[in-house]
Amino acid sequence: HPSSAQIYNNIGCVHVEFNEMREARRAFEAALDIQRNAICQEPEGGPLIFGAATTLCNLGYLYSYRGLDKRASIVLSEAASLQAQVIGDCHPTVLSTLDSLADSYTKSKQHIAALTCYENILSRIEGSEGGSNSYNRSGLTMQKKAMLSNSSL
Repeated sequence: HPSSAQIYNNIGCVHVEFNEMREARRAFEAALDIQRNAICQEPEGGPLIFGAATTLCNLGYLYSYRGLDKRASIVLSEAASLQAQVIGDCHPTVLSTLDSLADSYTKSKQHIAALTCYENILSRIEGSEGGSNSYNRSGLTMQKKAMLSNSSL
């Protein structure tokens, strides 16, 4: 049942708190299996899509924590795409996920992808309602500067 996916996701979060990363990954993947099947049955289901995006973000953060940044970038990219379908390209949640995606690109030495992602975020911020988006611009700028100073482009 689709609602059991949220329970699996929550179980995964508890396992992360206990530093049981293998169990957390299994729980997140179980949630994703349920969510993807439910989305196939109801492709326009916003809450189902957003729930899958949340689980993908959790899995992405888990991968990043474990140093699996290429895997993190794959699932965070999918998460951002799903979030944008439901809440729009310029929503702070989407921008935050894109920021995490850019960070995972940086950590996996994909500097051009990271820079492209940061520039995408900036263009979304500046293009939304005259730049009045509530996303934290100073944090983004600091991360972008740090990425550029640490890269060997």
